[in-house]
Amino acid sequence: MKKIGLAVLLVSAVAAVPASAVSSLAVNAGAALNGTNFGLQVIIDPTASNNTFVRSDHPTDETTLEIRFRMRINDLISPQIGPGRILRIANLRADAGAPHKILFIQRQETTGNWRFIAWSLQDTGGGYAFCGSFFLDTYQGTADRQIRCNWTRETAAGGNNGIFRCERTDLPASQFFVRSDLDDFTQQTDAVQFGYFDFDVFAGSGSYDFDEAEIYR
Repeated sequence: MKKIGLAVLLVSAVAAVPASAVSSLAVNAGAALNGTNFGLQVIIDPTASNNTFVRSDHPTDETTLEIRFRMRINDLISPQIGPGRILRIANLRADAGAPHKILFIQRQETTGNWRFIAWSLQDTGGGYAFCGSFFLDTYQGTADRQIRCNWTRETAAGGNNGIFRCERTDLPASQFFVRSDLDDFTQQTDAVQFGYFDFDVFAGSGSYDFDEAEIYR
């Protein structure tokens, strides 16, 4: 397995901070995770509709990929019930077109806890298929979570055997999901994006911390 991106996202973030007070990015020591010196803080303004993210273009026409990253969401405020409780945090995408894998965090209506969720773009019909979800953290919890996701593209058109698995690395056997019937033969990965992507009129505010992004093939 070859590493094709490490920490480039945090370096890129230094130049990504807008001058205004809307959704933005900042690299600072307070967002550092797992003993690192600096991390990326994703700052969310509920009045802003702009996307703010860092991007790695190290992948090139990838049909199998692993990504790992850390996040902490203790300062993120969001409603528990109703619209605006879903936050899109990452995309796997080709150079053009819609992202083929989208990662979200969402407050659960029943418990108020945060869950990690993924969707996959399907070749047939062009819609997204739900891949799964798992418990990420309690609301305003302070845990440093590492997430690992593995994707292998469908082997032939119509095969419906694309695989996408994500897990919390501290509890991979109990906090994970895997979907192995994806219709995604035409998809490839040329870029990975992390940050805030306006979705579902997100009604939250505050920030979450992101660190140690790694990409492998």
